[in-house]
Amino acid sequence: MSILAKDERFNDTRNWRGLCNKRSSKEKRRDLSKMAASQWKDLKKDKRFALAALAATYLDLGYSDLKPYFYEKLHAKKFDTHPAIPSFAFLYAAAHPSQTDPSKIACYPTFADAKRGREIVMAPGRFFAAIYPDKSPQDIQRMAEKYACAVAPAQVHFAKSEDDFARVYASARGFSSCMAGEWDGDEECNPVRFYAHPENDLALAYLTHNNKPGGETVARSIVNTANKCYVRIYGDARLSDLLTGLGYAQSGERALRGQKCHARQINGDLVAPYLDAIQRIRWDDESDTCMIHSDGNYDATQTDGTAKYDEDRMACDHCGDYMDDDDSNYSDYHDMTVCDHCVSRNFTFAIYNRRGHETWVRDDEVVTVNGQAYLDDSDVLSHHNCVQDEDGDWQDLDDCVYLEYLDEYVLVSLCTRLDIPYGGDEYARSCDVKTVEIDEEEKTVHEDYQP
Repeated sequence: MSILAKDERFNDTRNWRGLCNKRSSKEKRRDLSKMAASQWKDLKKDKRFALAALAATYLDLGYSDLKPYFYEKLHAKKFDTHPAIPSFAFLYAAAHPSQTDPSKIACYPTFADAKRGREIVMAPGRFFAAIYPDKSPQDIQRMAEKYACAVAPAQVHFAKSEDDFARVYASARGFSSCMAGEWDGDEECNPVRFYAHPENDLALAYLTHNNKPGGETVARSIVNTANKCYVRIYGDARLSDLLTGLGYAQSGERALRGQKCHARQINGDLVAPYLDAIQRIRWDDESDTCMIHSDGNYDATQTDGTAKYDEDRMACDHCGDYMDDDDSNYSDYHDMTVCDHCVSRNFTFAIYNRRGHETWVRDDEVVTVNGQAYLDDSDVLSHHNCVQDEDGDWQDLDDCVYLEYLDEYVLVSLCTRLDIPYGGDEYARSCDVKTVEIDEEEKTVHEDYQP
């Protein structure tokens, strides 16, 4: 008992009670004083864990300077500390994971055990109950579970069915989210059931407090099992590392884009959770299946378990995707409204009538002449001074000459001026001319020229 005798305040229980100062309530000071007195008697009798329990009580009073009063390493110098075991339990009982079975805790409960080198191996629950005699059974169980998870590698579980999705979300522990907890409405309309569709690649990856599939959820994330992407991690950050180890990468958009989900209704709204990545859902109101899509007509940013119809969005007449009014483009020629995406890929702004009015026209109905786009219509093109050349391509009239011998328009750049006209033509195709000597002068003539 010499280590305690160094401080006279611990020579009797009256001095110990004096340490129970105003940091605690009157009732707590009284209870802790009685507990400390009991543990003091046990320590004098070298009872199991008396020193560790006394230290736990001392800490509970708000004191942190334990070392001057209780310093005794026992056999602790032989072992490493572990984050799941309190530091004072390591100091005063040499508590550490058992080297033969890490799921259990090895320690030296008394000075006699330490002196003899007799290591005791205990289940975590029994150990924590011994050093925390004032804790409830529920608290002890949680400590034991935390230790079990800390010494054993966490295991990722995957939920796919509607019932499993609902169970995992309902049993959230240690973290919160707008979709966590029990659903208090019609279970059929539980918004998290939205994800569990048999025709998609989505699953719910999760960790539990006891590493068992049915345990309380300590972390979760929506994952795409086909392209190995996951959305956002809720809860224990270890899930991110574990998913990475399984070949997954974080990309919410890639994980959710185009995935089919259940379409159910509550009061005209679509039943759906708050979506962390793509926050739009496409639904035609006639199918029991909807799709997560950035061009959807339902807004999935609500926290009440529903997605609202967006009246400001309309469907693109070309691809069917929904768009905001600012992203819409009306075509006078086709009499249709087209989204920016379709316009950039499939349409050209072109002159479409004789009056020179321009609008969006499908690319397969457009021709471009000298950088100006026109509707591919001979009446429109002819009215705007365009002609077809010998190859059937439309050209600007000013860039062409009409050759009677061909009865075709030909680009000036492909022609040569004749020194001697050929019929009514002053030009001929460059490939149709030749040079002849007339009166000792070279002349450019049509190849069919006869002197």
